[in-house]
Amino acid sequence: MLQVSLLKGEKIYLDVLKQEDAGAIEEWYKDEEFTRNMDAVLSIPKHQKSVQKMIELDSKTDFLFAIRELTTHKIIGIVGIDGILWNHRTAWISIGIGGTYRAKGLGKEALKLALKLAFLEFNLYRLQLTVFDYNVSAQKLYEQLGFVHEGTYRSFLERDNKRHDMLLYGLLREEYIKN
Repeated sequence: MLQVSLLKGEKIYLDVLKQEDAGAIEEWYKDEEFTRNMDAVLSIPKHQKSVQKMIELDSKTDFLFAIRELTTHKIIGIVGIDGILWNHRTAWISIGIGGTYRAKGLGKEALKLALKLAFLEFNLYRLQLTVFDYNVSAQKLYEQLGFVHEGTYRSFLERDNKRHDMLLYGLLREEYIKN
């Protein structure tokens, strides 16, 4: 069983997603900035049924956590460790922070907790993620946390009549431990 202290930071903690979180998550997916940074699919709001399916996900290879404020217990974002290949000890990691909570260091704190969980509790060896070239603040954050830019999917998507690259970042267990 996971210890609560393992998932608790200074201002936030990681928790299970609950049905009552669906409304907040649905609102984030109406936010163009949130949606355009989270996914390459069309920037359209998610229907509440889609959000509820996401919350009800019961999988041994995909874990999605609520990021909650420590004092109010309000959901402020989501972080996922998914696509886990247990035999290879690799997975993807993703994060999304709701509107007014961005640019306050909470995403960094949440990712630190998720990295600790992935490498020290799940015993993963490699985590990877993708980010679009226009999301420079996320690229800086990932690099601060030790992620290495490993490759570029050139002209991967088109937004506002302009082509954008999708960048691949990776972090190995020994790099995490060293950092």
